[in-house]
Amino acid sequence: MARADGEAARVPRGVLAAVAAPSVPLAALTLPLAIYLPEYYSNALGFSLAGVAAAFMIVRLVDIAFDPLVGAAMDSAGGVLGSRKTWLALSAPLILLATWQIFFAKPHGTVAFLSFWLVVLYAGYSIAVLSQLAIGAHLSQSYVERSRVYAWWQGGNVAGQLLAQMLPIMLSGAGDVRGSVSVPAMGWLIIVMTPIAFALTFAFTPDVRHAEPPRRAGLRDYWRLLGFETVRRLIVVDLLLGLSFGIPSAVLMFFFTIVKQLDRAHIAVLVISYLLLSITTGPFWTGLSSRIGKHRSLACATLLFTISFGLVWLVPPGKAWLMTAAYSVGGLAYAAITLLPRAMMADVSDEVRLRTGEDRTALLFALLVGTYKVGSALSVGVVFWMLDFAGFSAGAGAQNSKVALTVLEMIYFLPPIILCVISALIIWRFPLTAARHAEIQGQLENCDQTARCGSRSSSMFNLRSS
Repeated sequence: MARADGEAARVPRGVLAAVAAPSVPLAALTLPLAIYLPEYYSNALGFSLAGVAAAFMIVRLVDIAFDPLVGAAMDSAGGVLGSRKTWLALSAPLILLATWQIFFAKPHGTVAFLSFWLVVLYAGYSIAVLSQLAIGAHLSQSYVERSRVYAWWQGGNVAGQLLAQMLPIMLSGAGDVRGSVSVPAMGWLIIVMTPIAFALTFAFTPDVRHAEPPRRAGLRDYWRLLGFETVRRLIVVDLLLGLSFGIPSAVLMFFFTIVKQLDRAHIAVLVISYLLLSITTGPFWTGLSSRIGKHRSLACATLLFTISFGLVWLVPPGKAWLMTAAYSVGGLAYAAITLLPRAMMADVSDEVRLRTGEDRTALLFALLVGTYKVGSALSVGVVFWMLDFAGFSAGAGAQNSKVALTVLEMIYFLPPIILCVISALIIWRFPLTAARHAEIQGQLENCDQTARCGSRSSSMFNLRSS
């Protein structure tokens, strides 16, 4: 077993690249879902703001209930379904079929059509992400090395978002006024890359199977995991961070085109600059977390993220390149805000296994993914309803009142700043430090030898993190 003190063997780069490969098409999928598709459906395809809000929010909330079921099934299954790779394979056809339906939809469709295919798409996405995260968590048990594993995972995410974001720039001269060209192009990108990336994971990563599957988990176990303070803190912070990213993302196109007076092509430049900074700072946050801890590194990143919003607020409308510099500051924090909670949850899975004697890695990641989805779902739904209530119009050439534009501006700035500050305060005193994780790893080595890890009959409600 890998040691927890940083002396564990480093995972080969080829394996890290292979486990990160699915992040590329999955991220290329999530970027348009968060930024382009809500605006595309309401603007180019003629859907109402309220209808789009209802579809995205309700479907995401329904999808959240799917995560614990998948996580429990992954942790409990034996045989062929006991393989994380099997689950990854099952997700591919769902993603491909739903992408085709959603990214190539016809104008003036129904909300029911959009809702149905969003359900299929999010189901496939959930299965893929949970199986990928579980494979990554088992590559190493080292506190330090896990940050490196999820830094590569984050690198794949950024690469996928960059590829998707470059399309609006490349197609800006092809009559892509309202995304009618770039959105289908993003669909083709996902369809082509998904089978390639998934095949790399199959070919070059070790399979993760249960030697002896634990007892079948149920929804009761999902909630009992909240008996761990480490789990509670992580999911609350991830919920707040999901909101802090989701709210400005939902109105990003409206805010920068109307309030800051930038064209679509330069908005793509903003996001690309942001992502390029993110992909270069992953090693910095990994190194910092080995010195001051993952939790305090995460707190520092959330505070840096709030500063970026203040800088964007100060830039006058129409100042494209100055806005690029201000907006890109957020990219310095983005890598840490996404990779560190995943690396921390992998550490928590060791604590849970020590206390209970059961591997609940997928179920724990289902909690983390689920709470982030709550934030994203509430972001689109609540924000679009607020804009609709304020009389905001997304149509081409629409004249919006001063009140509607003020509401749009306040939505973009205030919630993420407040939520990030709260997140930093919550995570600063996270109890599972590097020293505590080293103790857990030592105890796991001993109890694995004696087959006496945890107690399957014990109630997890009574378990507390040290």
